[in-house]
Amino acid sequence: MNLFTLFELFLVVFTFYAILNYEGTMRAVVPLLCLVTMFLFERLRGKMKEAEESKRRLLKYQREERLTQEVCWEPYGDGTISDRMKDIKGHPVR
Repeated sequence: MNLFTLFELFLVVFTFYAILNYEGTMRAVVPLLCLVTMFLFERLRGKMKEAEESKRRLLKYQREERLTQEVCWEPYGDGTISDRMKDIKGHPVR
């Protein structure tokens, strides 16, 4: 289980505990703060996933570009442009 999920579970449990046991304004303020904190953690988790996904896509793009460059500049066959285009489209190199 993720650390964020455990913390959010703790906040939910603490929210219900505060509703049942606190009195006065603390009965409303503590659950409200817990819910706001959960909202902020969800946004943080979303931004972290988005950053991870963009990093993964960038690495995939760089790897594909490097592979394409290696295929295009590797000496083989008669070296014509049509041979290179076949290899870029996914056909076997040799």
